[in-house]
Amino acid sequence: KRKYGVEIEALLDEGMDHLPLNRAGSWRQVQDGSLGDDGREHVSPILQGDEGFYEIRRFTAVLKDWGYFVRRSCGLHVHIDGRDLDSSDVKRLLKLTRFYEPVLYAMLPESRRTGAYSVPLAKFPKSRFRIAACGEAQLKKLWYGSRSQSVDTKSKYHHSRYYGLNLHSWFFRRSLEFRYHSGT
Repeated sequence: KRKYGVEIEALLDEGMDHLPLNRAGSWRQVQDGSLGDDGREHVSPILQGDEGFYEIRRFTAVLKDWGYFVRRSCGLHVHIDGRDLDSSDVKRLLKLTRFYEPVLYAMLPESRRTGAYSVPLAKFPKSRFRIAACGEAQLKKLWYGSRSQSVDTKSKYHHSRYYGLNLHSWFFRRSLEFRYHSGT
């Protein structure tokens, strides 16, 4: 079974104390600039199978009991373990995602398609999809463009991470991040 993880963005009313670390268990809390001081991104441990879904349900109940809520500015990011994938697998996934992405966005609030944190692959330079990504260097060129050699893939911060399918995450930590889901 493939491993996965989630990042849940949630807010608290102004002035409320955030969830103490001893209540978060193995989940991490990260301040997220898109949410302001009243929001946090809650990062799951590595999950697997049905047990992972039970853990997500358990933790979201903790968040709800503490007073967290979501609104349009919140997202849910899903990371899928991609350590066993090679560049041709990732390119195939990129093509499939690009093809089916309109269906995904049709099921989500318009703000996920028009916002800055889940940019449609339709806005990705089409000419780069013609690059034959036969290896990792070519896949980097496809994703990052002509400056692919200078991209720091040891850092999670690169502007390309804001596409609905974040391939920068695969270069950075070998996980595929799907940023399509809204918090609501």
